[in-house]
Amino acid sequence: MSPVLQGFIPQRLLSSFLGWMGHVRRPRWLVHRFVVWFARHYGVNLEEAEHPIGHYESFTSFFTRRLKPGLRRFPDAPQAIGSPADGTVAASGVVTAGRAIQAKGIDYRLEDLLCDRELAGAFEGGTYRTIYLSPKDYHRVHAPCSGVLRRRIHGGGRLFSVSASTVAQVPNIFAGNERVVLEFDDGSNGRWMIVLVGALVVGGIETVWEGTVNPLRKGMKSDRVFEGMIRVSRGDEIGLFRAGSTVICFWQKGRVRLEPFGDNAPVKLGETIGERDV
Repeated sequence: MSPVLQGFIPQRLLSSFLGWMGHVRRPRWLVHRFVVWFARHYGVNLEEAEHPIGHYESFTSFFTRRLKPGLRRFPDAPQAIGSPADGTVAASGVVTAGRAIQAKGIDYRLEDLLCDRELAGAFEGGTYRTIYLSPKDYHRVHAPCSGVLRRRIHGGGRLFSVSASTVAQVPNIFAGNERVVLEFDDGSNGRWMIVLVGALVVGGIETVWEGTVNPLRKGMKSDRVFEGMIRVSRGDEIGLFRAGSTVICFWQKGRVRLEPFGDNAPVKLGETIGERDV
């Protein structure tokens, strides 16, 4: 769907309707047939799913399926950083003058993405990596490294698709779409963040601690402090999407050396994407 058309359709109404449809369980034969069609159309690797395709009673339960236990492993080296998701590397770089790259020739203000000027300033000069999750991918998100959850910021926004073609055409798409920012503190290793960016037909972004984060209208913000309450270890599940979307990881200046990945390079959950530079 073209970005122009996406701008005219009732994004929230459509997303809410499709989110509701995703939970429909009857008639069972029709739900199963649609799930089979989806898997074939998008090339889902059913061998990796925790259960056979007939196990899933709704499209959402299939889409948010878990992988077989032990299928993905995080690196053994304590300083290594693992990919938080399956997907493709959409962008990588250094936050410069408060800006990060969205796509070739397009950037965005970190302050707009995070809905917080002070927090953006704390990551000036830091590194980031953007990973796009396509419809065929595993859609649960895991911690790339360890840390204590400091804060959750939920920024309301639009629900444009975050496919490569749309990202290359719509300026400020990550900072303009619905998003959830999770800020962590890894002690002597510094602070890091992971941003879950919503997209068209995403019925909701979900975190392990709060469940579904209810959508907010554009320009609205919800802020919650978790200081010291929740600790995650590298590889722990932290959230999920109900449709294809994007995660962006940020680390403070001088803390991480990123492994070289070309744009659109495939990456698997747990695969080494960098290492601590401390």
